Amino acid sequence: MQQNPTPKPPQLPARYSWAEVWTAVLTKPRIETFQEILNDPQATMRRALIWVYLGGLALSSVALYILFSNPEVQQALNQSPEFSGLDVQSALGGMLLTSVPIYSALALLVFMGLIYAMHWIAMKLSQQKAKTRAYNNLAYLIGAIYAPLSIISIIFLLIPLLGYFSIFLTIYQLYLMVLAVRAVYGLDARSGMISVMAPFFALLLLFLFIV
Repeated sequence: MQQNPTPKPPQLPARYSWAEVWTAVLTKPRIETFQEILNDPQATMRRALIWVYLGGLALSSVALYILFSNPEVQQALNQSPEFSGLDVQSALGGMLLTSVPIYSALALLVFMGLIYAMHWIAMKLSQQKAKTRAYNNLAYLIGAIYAPLSIISIIFLLIPLLGYFSIFLTIYQLYLMVLAVRAVYGLDARSGMISVMAPFFALLLLFLFIV
């Protein structure tokens, strides 16, 4: 008597570690790669926000440390009436400890604002209805791009000669973000660029206006 074959259990979606996600995003920049990453059950907004906050924490820590370690800055503070009679080194250490979490939180707010702007523009260009899942997917992919590039940016900060190459890193980041938008919303290259570049130019103009 012929026995019926035992049915195979359904294959579960692959689960990727943070290192696997970051490596895939940076070394395999394709729409298919990003869509595969989104199939991970761990591809959540919470995970993306943790990556962005930790990336901002590391980057702002190094940037502020370099700033406060600058002899010209320390000399200016020594001559400032506000620091008269104070231990400048201790004061700078306290400022570093309090400033880093604040800057990291601000980076998180800017991140969420940029993602929302990209999401809104992409929805208009794709003529889709608003979808929370699409916003979360975009945030996850952009977070996976931002976090590792923030760590690479630290190397550029620590080695001044490499600072000239930061422009190429920025261009590559924008390219990856365009791919992320296209992967989530199914846009062509032109619409993907508009969705990414418009919010960035708006943020740049706002920054220049404030400064």
